[in-house]
Amino acid sequence: MGTELEHLERRIRDMEDIEAIKSVQYSYWRSVDLQQPEELREVFYPGEIYINFQDMPVWHDRDSFVTFYRNLGCNPARRENHFGIAPRITITGPDSAIGLWRLQMLAYNYESRITIQISGEYDGEYVRAEGRWWIKSLLFRRHSLYSQHIAADGSVSAPEFGGTSNHASAHLYGKDA
Repeated sequence: MGTELEHLERRIRDMEDIEAIKSVQYSYWRSVDLQQPEELREVFYPGEIYINFQDMPVWHDRDSFVTFYRNLGCNPARRENHFGIAPRITITGPDSAIGLWRLQMLAYNYESRITIQISGEYDGEYVRAEGRWWIKSLLFRRHSLYSQHIAADGSVSAPEFGGTSNHASAHLYGKDA
């Protein structure tokens, strides 16, 4: 009876941990979409981290990542909507886990009049410290990117279809258009 009860307790603890990990990952996307840099900072582990998004710098601490985000992403003309779906979360230890997420992202830049659609996959590493779960590492691999330009007259064009237009690059990576 004791072993069965211990097994059930572990399963319940794992399910609660998986829900907490989902919550911290969703908080990451929500804080980006709502342009909330301080909330964004609070989802990342306070020590050394690893963030690698394709075609962008690599970050090893949350403050440098949040500074980059604040400079690039906190612009009223920019709007992004991240939809993380189909999580596969594995508890790897009492205070560690990994996760794989599919992503659909829609971005709008009202100044440059572009829209961007991205699909890809996040690999995440999560740690429990100070009584809660944190994001320790995120690696994003893009599967597809589509951008279009909407002219003042409403006509739509897809510059550099299959590639990343200069305007999309400026929106995503902070590079000059």
